[in-house]
Amino acid sequence: MLHPEPTAAGPRPEPARVVGPVRRRGGHREYVMCRHTPDLRLPHDRVRVTSLHQLPTHDGVAYTAELALDGQFVGTIENDGNGGATTYHAVNSSAFNWRHLREFVHGSRRAGQSVCEETVLEALVTEYDTDCLIDAANAVGRTVLREMSFIVDGDDRPIGEALPVAQTCSATVPPGHSRPRTPRPKARPGCPRR
Repeated sequence: MLHPEPTAAGPRPEPARVVGPVRRRGGHREYVMCRHTPDLRLPHDRVRVTSLHQLPTHDGVAYTAELALDGQFVGTIENDGNGGATTYHAVNSSAFNWRHLREFVHGSRRAGQSVCEETVLEALVTEYDTDCLIDAANAVGRTVLREMSFIVDGDDRPIGEALPVAQTCSATVPPGHSRPRTPRPKARPGCPRR
């Protein structure tokens, strides 16, 4: 379900966040909050990045990410690393073409507001990349820290919410201390193991 179902009193308002257990329909979760992209809610968890190839350039980082629907390859997300747009290219006769992407984006929300296609595509890549970074850090007994910062006005007063600015791996966890564990899928094919 990408749109709220109408009721006798009119359309049902869309929640900004889902609280409590998420209903399951058709084998996928509906209205999934992204774990590494602040306040972004996706309509379901059937679409995800399964591999990421990055290349540093003189202007930034270019990348190609493979996108899957229900575990089956459907296309690539690309960014050429020069400040241009992030785009999706479906394979021929894909089960997730540009119309499906438009529907998926239409059902996505950040803090209750609609988002653009590029925001959703970049968030899918960020979720995969960050999960891989966390897995690699955990494999060697480290943990990932995300530095957050506020945008400030002319008087150095914060505007809005804190935004992520960097991610780094911390030192190893001291003996006798435990690192909090968050439940996550067991394996993500294509995550590099360091």
